[in-house]
Amino acid sequence: MLKPNDRLTWVRLLCVAILVLGIVFRWANLDRKIYWHDEVFTSLHITGHSRSELVERAFRGEEVTVQDLQAFQRLDPSRGVGLTVQILGAEDSQHPPLYYVLAKAWAQWFGDSATAIRSFSALTSLLTFPLLYWLCLELFECPLTGWVAIALIAVSPFHVLYAQEAREYSLWTATVLLCSIALFRAMNVPTIRNWGFYAISLILSFYTFLLTALFAVGHALYVLINTGFSLNRRSVSYLVSSAIALVVLSPWMYFIRTYADTVKGSTAWTTQSLTLPTMANMWAFNVSRLIVDFDFSLDDLRAYFFIVPVLLLEGYALYYLCRRTSSRVWLFVLCLTFSSFVALLLPDLVLGGQRSTVTRYLIPSHLGIHLALAYLLTQRLRTTNLMRLRLWGAIAAITVLAGIASCAVSAQADTWWNKVVGYTNPEMARIINASDRPLVISDAFGVNPANVVSLSYVLNPQTRFLLLSEVGESFNVPPIDLNANTVFLLNLPEVFRTQFEQNYQASLTPIVGDLWQVNR
Repeated sequence: MLKPNDRLTWVRLLCVAILVLGIVFRWANLDRKIYWHDEVFTSLHITGHSRSELVERAFRGEEVTVQDLQAFQRLDPSRGVGLTVQILGAEDSQHPPLYYVLAKAWAQWFGDSATAIRSFSALTSLLTFPLLYWLCLELFECPLTGWVAIALIAVSPFHVLYAQEAREYSLWTATVLLCSIALFRAMNVPTIRNWGFYAISLILSFYTFLLTALFAVGHALYVLINTGFSLNRRSVSYLVSSAIALVVLSPWMYFIRTYADTVKGSTAWTTQSLTLPTMANMWAFNVSRLIVDFDFSLDDLRAYFFIVPVLLLEGYALYYLCRRTSSRVWLFVLCLTFSSFVALLLPDLVLGGQRSTVTRYLIPSHLGIHLALAYLLTQRLRTTNLMRLRLWGAIAAITVLAGIASCAVSAQADTWWNKVVGYTNPEMARIINASDRPLVISDAFGVNPANVVSLSYVLNPQTRFLLLSEVGESFNVPPIDLNANTVFLLNLPEVFRTQFEQNYQASLTPIVGDLWQVNR
């Protein structure tokens, strides 16, 4: 049996090796998965285009090509950063501009392809490692816990997945950690410098993602409990720092207030209610995906072979943390873990909705669970009891190997569960690409504009689209030569499909997802 110091040295070396593997996963096959609906909007915004412009110019009832659609994803030197901020504020103000401004600068240097844009997220995800290590030093005063935490998050399938998505979530992960470090330091050493550090980190996080407000509620609760719900130097400093952050955020709040109806419309899907069993199922999947994820569907019972042990391990990690650390540590981790989830869960239960099931909204909660797991495994690997050491060594190895296997499978896939709109686009593309002179008909309703652009990324260049303005109850089917084309209808309403069959004496065959093929 290795001596404790030698054993811990080997653990550090293994963590470094796992970190290197995690970095490789973040950069592997960036172009493989479908560039889905939300990522299309990222490219729209950073190139200075808007959804309304896309609809006005492309969805006019005329045939357009793949190249015509891709033009809305390309940089235009005449469209500067000011236009990007303006479009975000008017059409998508629930997404603040920091990530998009930085991504635009990145694209100007490295190109506007899907791979180039995603590589910026992969790069920002690397900030997670030093910040996580720093936070572990602040909380546990143990470098080894920091290394174990880095190893766990390096091959966490959830974090790798969002490190490869052209959205702000990897940057938000970094700012969540930065805010957490700043608050914990300021509470322990309440200097003006430390509280200023907290205010700046909070500003950066707010300008990255507005749901910063949810874990900030957890920060507020942590401060209140630690100060005994009284006004003292720490609580007043916290209030001043938070107020400064909100004042700096106020210019962006102007857009949110001015375009409140647009924000409400674009987030309306989160208010659609699900049954409680379905929500509970999604919560279990979401939490387990921190360690293992093979893209199982919600009704696949095989998933629970992995989910149940993971939930037991994560639950025990939080329990162990509460039993073995001081209240200032475990309370901090619990506030980070549960503040966002509870803040999203309450309106779901009272008003209806599915906010608490959206995995990317729960990044602060996931970080709290990772901290608890890192602490648990580090402490258990320090034991001098041979039986316990073997048991927890095996658990640690299985945890890491599950993440590695998940990342390896995901790296080879062309779609995954987080590609919510357009999950079936690769399969659709294979069918369309195999057809003779394909023509895809769709309209400007809902998610269709961005999803059509998403589909264009994986279609042959000769594919043509007939894109209509939003189809209502009364409309005219445009003239189409069915003998000269293989025609597909994409996410068009039943009233359109019925009229199409009548006018052309054709039948429609459902293919996959919302794709139908026209048959004479």
